[in-house]
Amino acid sequence: MFELNGKIGRFHEPHPNPEIKRYVVKDLRDFLEVAGCLPEEEQQKQENKQENK
Repeated sequence: MFELNGKIGRFHEPHPNPEIKRYVVKDLRDFLEVAGCLPEEEQQKQENKQENK
C-alpha cells in the first residue's frame, strides 16, 4: 500500500521477473494522476486549458 498526497494506492508485491504487466502500468499511472502527479507535458496541457477558459 502506498500513500501520495493523501491518496492511497494498492499494488501487488513485485515479482522476481523484470517486467511489469500493462494493467499494472495503467493502474500506477491512474494512481499518480489522481494523486496530482502528472508528467510535465500533461501539466502544461492542463495549465493551457485553464488559461484559455
